[in-house]
Amino acid sequence: MYLPVSLKKHPQFRRVSTVLHNQLELGNLSLRLPLFNDYTIERADPDHSIKTVYEEYTTSVSTPVAAISLELTYVIWFLLNKLRPKLTVDLGSGFSSYLFRLYQDSRKNSDDACQVFSCDDSPFWLEHTRRFLKSKSLSVEGLFLWEEFIDKYQGRRPDLVLHDLGDPEARVKNMSRVFDLCKAETKLILDDIQKPRIKQSALETLEQRGGCGHDLARLTYDKFGRYAWMVDGVSNAHPENLLER
Repeated sequence: MYLPVSLKKHPQFRRVSTVLHNQLELGNLSLRLPLFNDYTIERADPDHSIKTVYEEYTTSVSTPVAAISLELTYVIWFLLNKLRPKLTVDLGSGFSSYLFRLYQDSRKNSDDACQVFSCDDSPFWLEHTRRFLKSKSLSVEGLFLWEEFIDKYQGRRPDLVLHDLGDPEARVKNMSRVFDLCKAETKLILDDIQKPRIKQSALETLEQRGGCGHDLARLTYDKFGRYAWMVDGVSNAHPENLLER
């Protein structure tokens, strides 16, 4: 079927075609995950406080194209409050580290307090993250370089993981290790799936490990064409295998 070039270039068309293509690749044609039945941006950030700090971060510390997208930020914040995880791992420090620790701070006096680890492969960015967290009076505990985190990991499986670690080469190199962190119930968010090498690595690792991949492009597609997937149901080896890779 012939489609005008102007239509093919329209952001909404690109988003919809991306969603359909991803669902075919994943063998998952569900347009909406039950987990997100009640998701809206307005519900995730009703007072725009998340957006306000995001705009501050992307002008004073990083840039919109380097930080996770605002769209993914809303989804992660929604998941944190929906799932109420007790252990989270944030791979690729930055604004996501703020988000996880903001949630941690909100639950610190509750029965479902949350422990957060944030990791990076760059000492430079880890230090910038530390400074930003301090400026917001949030905890700086649990900040690690990636290899240091692996060495100190205590064998507990996180409830929620974000994989946004390093450049595409690092993302692919560590994909299997990141899957090693997961239990079947873990929700693993894989960012920048629009990059072919990252997508292919995710598909190959899913095929090897089992589990279920869910396309989040409908919720996370941004103006740069970035989007994320979510993985759960990972069939895994023991955490000590992390030390053997």
